[in-house]
Amino acid sequence: AEPDSVEFVLERESAGATFEEAAATAAGLGPALRAELEALGATADVSVRGPAIRDLSLVSARAAATVRFSTDGLADPETGPAAYGALCDTMRGLATKLGCTAQGPRMVAANARSVEQAAVAKAVENAYPHAEGAAQVMQVAIVAVQRVRVDAVKWDDAAEAAAAEAAAPQADPARTVCTARVTVIYEYAAGAP
Repeated sequence: AEPDSVEFVLERESAGATFEEAAATAAGLGPALRAELEALGATADVSVRGPAIRDLSLVSARAAATVRFSTDGLADPETGPAAYGALCDTMRGLATKLGCTAQGPRMVAANARSVEQAAVAKAVENAYPHAEGAAQVMQVAIVAVQRVRVDAVKWDDAAEAAAAEAAAPQADPARTVCTARVTVIYEYAAGAP
């Protein structure tokens, strides 16, 4: 699928003398991030979650911001790689400046739902030959699909596997991959067809 945006997640854990102080500091992530992006002239959608207090034994609060940029221009073979690298450098620098950890980049497809549905359909389709082989061994016939359970839908598995193999993780701004893992329960009847 062709991605229409690239997404980064910045998380900041803020400690304080009290939970109130920690939460107030964590809540400052959104405004600080928006101000930094505005100062850079960067156009992005920013959504902030938190502050969240996850453990009463630690006086801290966590906030997270998802920053989404359009991929316009990133897939251009001449200017895209440099622009993409510069965007990643910018987000890494912002994370450091704001005292955050950074996750990403993650490519996001505009039509993610339909791509995920197609991946699930393909996984169900790919399961049939295995069931057919089992039916032949058991000398039975497949008569119906009793149930399909979607076990996982993942994005960028192929890109991540290739990157892990090359020991240099990177996302491809021109392409993102969606895969699905399903469990299909078939109903069998005695007697081979």
